[in-house]
Amino acid sequence: MTDSPNQPPEAADAIKGMAEAGTQIVNFWRQGIDSWAPLLAPLAAAGRDKVHPRDKRFSGTEWEHPVFDLMRQGYSVMSDYMLGAVENLDNVPPDQRARIAFAVRTIVEAMSPANSPLTNPVALNRAVETKGQSLMTGLQHLTDDLKRGQLTHTDPQAFRLGENIAVTPGKVVHQTPLYQLIQYAPATQSVLATPLVIFPPWINRFYILDLTAEKSFINWCVDQGITVFVVSWKSADSSMSEVVWDDYIAAQILFGNSWMSNRSTPSAIVLRARHWPQRSQFLRRGERPTKSGPRHSSPLRWIFRAPAIFSTSSMMPNSS
Repeated sequence: MTDSPNQPPEAADAIKGMAEAGTQIVNFWRQGIDSWAPLLAPLAAAGRDKVHPRDKRFSGTEWEHPVFDLMRQGYSVMSDYMLGAVENLDNVPPDQRARIAFAVRTIVEAMSPANSPLTNPVALNRAVETKGQSLMTGLQHLTDDLKRGQLTHTDPQAFRLGENIAVTPGKVVHQTPLYQLIQYAPATQSVLATPLVIFPPWINRFYILDLTAEKSFINWCVDQGITVFVVSWKSADSSMSEVVWDDYIAAQILFGNSWMSNRSTPSAIVLRARHWPQRSQFLRRGERPTKSGPRHSSPLRWIFRAPAIFSTSSMMPNSS
């Protein structure tokens, strides 16, 4: 991260001073660790088989330093013990054991020495090489995430819809309070009679299937002559505080009703998320879920029919 050109000189001096102080602390810490290396080297070499060779967190050569080597060995033993203890629990239902395992695994992964700059030799070396700037950059990222209220893994400004992500041509053809329906422009002289309708997971954006031209399932489908519709779920905000899982399921049921009544070809191939709550069984039975249970039958069950859409006999001229 580079300094902003509009950054006051006082702020730049303060950051530089903090970076220099951080470098001195890192050097002092590293010198202390290095003083233990000769004493701990034989012990570290004897237990190196305890480290999982495929664990990329500890694959750097810097982890071969005796002190850090013992850290990763101890962590590997501890994590194996904790996760193994969950697997060996008696008289625990499988679903409850799975929840316990998820919680324990989350705790174990958070305790990894690779997560701390003081116990990660790669991070320490980087701090020395950059004279503390890498630590200040990480601190700035943390501050930005706290202000934003969410964790980020990339620069939020690096991707622009329609420019370097989600570039397959399409337009919104239908909108509800919960989603927009996007239809993609055909790219062939003729298209398959049966369209493809995609319901992405509610936690993902629609362009998870349209990242770039080389990594776009949607673009590939369009090139094969498939008419593609994709649902773009609305980003949750305060206005959706009363929305529950059933509302998302019901939205897809109502979509099926609308599809059946407004199209001359009632069949469609539907790809939907597998992250269904307990009441998703209503979908499979063709029923509309409500807060109190199923209410009536829905023609959405017809959408789940899967005719041979890749048969050349189903091709028809592109009328667009």
